[in-house]
Amino acid sequence: MKIPVILGPTAVGKTGLLTQLGNDFEVVSCDSRQIYKYMNIGTAKPTIEEQKKIKHHLIDFVEPDQYYNAYMYRQDALNVIKDILNRGKIPLISGGTGLYFDSIYKGFFESPGSLTLRSYLRKLENSQPGIIREILKDVDPESYLRIHQNDLKRSIRALEIYIVSGKRMSELIKNHKTQSPMNLTLLY
Repeated sequence: MKIPVILGPTAVGKTGLLTQLGNDFEVVSCDSRQIYKYMNIGTAKPTIEEQKKIKHHLIDFVEPDQYYNAYMYRQDALNVIKDILNRGKIPLISGGTGLYFDSIYKGFFESPGSLTLRSYLRKLENSQPGIIREILKDVDPESYLRIHQNDLKRSIRALEIYIVSGKRMSELIKNHKTQSPMNLTLLY
């Protein structure tokens, strides 16, 4: 079954369009801000009335201080899509967060990690500002160029992957095969 996808920035009319579709569809929100409870300003969350017209999933289910990431979103979204299909309805993915959509469509490359090493690298950076970028430039020049110089989190992650696995993050990204478990059709 093809699963329709409607993507676009906030306030372009996605929700208005969705509310016209009827009861056969259920929306799987693909928005990294609408997932949070109480974050209503600036997110264009569907109103209660709009949600009565078409059921929305993955909205208002994460506490603002709770850790949540794209990998977790992928798992939640795939579970919701499976549930919708099992109930004979049509899931429709809609939102504006490209990373969340990519997490469903492309998946993630397998990469080892170490919270202890990550913590150590953060402390190292705090004691010697700029050291992480210097090391990354030597061990993975492609990731060094791809990751913004102010993105310490991703720079640390790239270095962590290299230290733990001996493989460059840039190599893992190049060798990653898109692995969508479903047939997605972009409508908008």
